[in-house]
Amino acid sequence: MIQGFYTADFTKSFIGCAWGSSNVGIVTVFYGLACALSAPLSGFLVKYIGRIPILLLSQIINVGVNVFALMDS
Repeated sequence: MIQGFYTADFTKSFIGCAWGSSNVGIVTVFYGLACALSAPLSGFLVKYIGRIPILLLSQIINVGVNVFALMDS
C-alpha cells in the first residue's frame, strides 16, 4: 500500500509541485537507496536490539513523516 501511495500521490503532489517534475527521478533514486540501505540495517539491528523496539521505532518514524507530510500540504 505504501508503494502505491508513493508512486501515485507522493511523486505527483509533493515532489512534482514542490521541486518540479524534472527532479522526480533523483528523489525516486534516493528513496530507493534509502530503502535498500535500511532493510539490511534493520536486520542487523534486530540481532542486537530485538524485533519489537525496531518495529516501534519504525512506526514512530513513519507516523512522524506522515504528520509532517500532512502539515506541509
